[in-house]
Amino acid sequence: NLIGGFENFIYGFTKNEQSYVMRISHSDHRTYEQTQAELDFVNYLADLGANVSPPIRSIDGNLVEKIPVENDYFMASAYIKAEGRRANTSDFGPQFLFTYGKSVGLLHRLAKTYRTGKDIHKRMDWDEETLYVKASSFLPEEEQIIYDKFVKWIGIANGFERTIDSFGLIHTDYHMGNFFINDGKFTVFDFDDCTYMWFVADLAIILYYHVFFNPTEEDENEKIDLFMKDFMKGYLTENVLSKTEMNHMHTFMKLRQYLMYMVFYRSTDVHVDGFPKCFVERNRGSLIDETPLTTYDFSIYVD
Repeated sequence: NLIGGFENFIYGFTKNEQSYVMRISHSDHRTYEQTQAELDFVNYLADLGANVSPPIRSIDGNLVEKIPVENDYFMASAYIKAEGRRANTSDFGPQFLFTYGKSVGLLHRLAKTYRTGKDIHKRMDWDEETLYVKASSFLPEEEQIIYDKFVKWIGIANGFERTIDSFGLIHTDYHMGNFFINDGKFTVFDFDDCTYMWFVADLAIILYYHVFFNPTEEDENEKIDLFMKDFMKGYLTENVLSKTEMNHMHTFMKLRQYLMYMVFYRSTDVHVDGFPKCFVERNRGSLIDETPLTTYDFSIYVD
């Protein structure tokens, strides 16, 4: 049965009283090699006991199956369905945020020892992802100024140091729509956007969605601290980031703001659809002016 999907088709099914999820993807979205690389990483995480929805193999022993269609193809992959439900802001509290941070930190710690499996292509770097490569084509001519600014911020990020402790294969979309909670346990899924990027970018993206994507009347600094203080306590039980890396969050939140602007142009009618229209109108000026989302000092959360 069809259960959703934005860039893929997502189905649910049951076999031998076990619930599963099947994802059908088209080669226009991801290549077979990229999908193999994603599943290899998720399988690695599952084997090490990470809080992920484990992929299952086909009857031929493959994590992904290619289905030829004329001059291109679809791909099918399947996973054990995560138990529980989607979280919402009413779940927020010290223990929830601690567990959320610990879950992200564990993925980053394990990513440091990940090596691409045999006969598996390396997953792409962050700025090789389709949304970055094709970003200009999503925007009309009068919006190309946004793309030019976006390219500038990509260059700023690419000036950051890459070490085994700061850069690796990460989820890049670990918002509340991509995990379930069950008796306090988190299970994360949808690694479709995973790329090699700075670990702190995962934190920045999570915080961007929580505070800045759909702003409220609450004080932003207070909202940041209420989230980050317990989230980082959990994160630091699994992984460590430097003060310098923490303040790179400003850059990665800004990049996410640019990216969402272009995603709405790609996937919606921003002149008609309610929230996309509001987002574009609300964010255009600050993207052109390159206004910081916040001047908050994120380094206070690490020693």
